[in-house]
Amino acid sequence: MQANASVTIALLMGLAGVWYVLWQFKRVLSYDQGNETMREIAAAIQEGASAFLNREYQVLAIFVAIVAAVIASFLHWQTALSFVIGAIASAGAGYLGMYVAVRANVRTAAAASKSLHEGLRVAFGSGAIMGMSVVSFSLLGMTLLYFFFKNDPNQLTYITGFGFGASSIALFARVGGGIYTKAADVGADLVGKVEQGIPEDDPRNPAVIADNVGDNVGDVAGMGADLFESYSGSIIAAAALGASLGQNALAFIGLPFLVAAVGVVASLFGIYMVIGGDDSIKLPEGLAKHIDKYVHKIDEKASLEDLLHALRRSVWGASVVILGLSLVAVILAGVSFNYWLVILVGLVAGNGIAYVTEYYTSYTEKPTQSISKACQ
Repeated sequence: MQANASVTIALLMGLAGVWYVLWQFKRVLSYDQGNETMREIAAAIQEGASAFLNREYQVLAIFVAIVAAVIASFLHWQTALSFVIGAIASAGAGYLGMYVAVRANVRTAAAASKSLHEGLRVAFGSGAIMGMSVVSFSLLGMTLLYFFFKNDPNQLTYITGFGFGASSIALFARVGGGIYTKAADVGADLVGKVEQGIPEDDPRNPAVIADNVGDNVGDVAGMGADLFESYSGSIIAAAALGASLGQNALAFIGLPFLVAAVGVVASLFGIYMVIGGDDSIKLPEGLAKHIDKYVHKIDEKASLEDLLHALRRSVWGASVVILGLSLVAVILAGVSFNYWLVILVGLVAGNGIAYVTEYYTSYTEKPTQSISKACQ
């Protein structure tokens, strides 16, 4: 399979991801927002997060314009164009993710008051919007640029600007939101708890609202932009390395796009493993019969450990799917089987890091329990 065919598949999967984002977006906003007090507090956080991000993006727009002018002057206008599109796509994914998050927060709280099962479904569904936005916007941006520059021998050189633009947004969004939320958190503790005797995270303390605003901006919009940059950069770097291989270079250029495309399918499967079983999700009867047996049925009285197990199953299930589909991608691309082994090693390493991280941070494991015991 030539590079153009692989990139076309990636473009189609990017469009499929956008469709899922829009569908899930509508679904999350349909959930109950809780009582009047919850809605009032949520509205304050939504207003603050929107104001913060709008102001931040106004400053970043000036920065992006200046850097784009420099790139156009000293390199190529094509690279500058890719830089601007990368910055816009990254900012768009972050903004959409934050827009949903500040509205899903109150809906998750309302759902969790009924059961942990319902709370997980709302929270995971809203998180899926952020994740799929990152993947879809990145694939769409890079594939469209690929075809726009398809007749130019410097095609991949220009597209590297896309990753640079994404990095620029990630740098400011992640750090800016993080500094803001920490300043607000410390201020809330000093004035609220120490001076005024207001309990922890009490909404009567304005700094608590500011702290929640910073959490959403830094940990959602900032994290989204950060992931966007990493995801885009890895695909661009792999394609650039493929172009340097000479013989069969077109196949190697297309392989990263093809693997990213099948990754969208694996991600959708993993998402369904967590939120499947909802009456609003209708699959063809034959397909549902085979997929539903992999869905982790969470009891209404599920504990937090049960929910964590559901998330683990989702990650492992998606990993198995991506292994199978990436093998198909390697075969279709016509490259050596060894490249699938490289994918396997990377997947094992990623899951290993996740397992070790969870072991040292989960309240059910000894490291965290020992810290809790020492605090006594």
